[in-house]
Amino acid sequence: IANAMRKQKSILTLKDFKIPGLLECDELYLFSHNRIYFAGKNGTGKTTFIKTVMGVLKNYEGELTLNDQAKIGYFSQEHELLRPNESLIDNFIRLTPVKSGVEARKILGAYLFPGDTVFGNTKYLSEGEKARLIFAILITQKNDFLLLDEPTNHLDLQSREVIETALKEYEGGFLVVSHDRYFINTIGINKIIEIRDK
Repeated sequence: IANAMRKQKSILTLKDFKIPGLLECDELYLFSHNRIYFAGKNGTGKTTFIKTVMGVLKNYEGELTLNDQAKIGYFSQEHELLRPNESLIDNFIRLTPVKSGVEARKILGAYLFPGDTVFGNTKYLSEGEKARLIFAILITQKNDFLLLDEPTNHLDLQSREVIETALKEYEGGFLVVSHDRYFINTIGINKIIEIRDK
């Protein structure tokens, strides 16, 4: 247990944190072993919070400290990570440590992109296919922690199973926003944080 504790990284610290008009938090500590379901009704600020943590939005008060030694991956609903005019394999190689085409094709095959489909243009992918490609990238990046904003939207059953398996096998932590109860119940959640009454 001592060894496991030493490996845990601090990811995020909040103190006297406030997004004006939306939410506030006296104190919060996230670590790399936390697998968090981030709950709350629509409109309570879950996506705004994640975008603020990632530095996309900057309208907050108080202390927000990210560990700059921790690698954090981000799955957004807009999929900005991907360049639409690049092929799947080019996006994958650009964003991961994998530089071998053979190795990249092997990994992408496990995410249901067989054979020459990896050379297709990313802009023609469905939303579910984009989600699978982003998960292949995030997991291969060996991030310490993932911020996942509605990752199962638009997914067919087979795609969802691939992503569930990837998260179950993933060794880092994550914070996930999802309204899919079955998905939440299968990915090893060990903490729930809920936004209620701001």
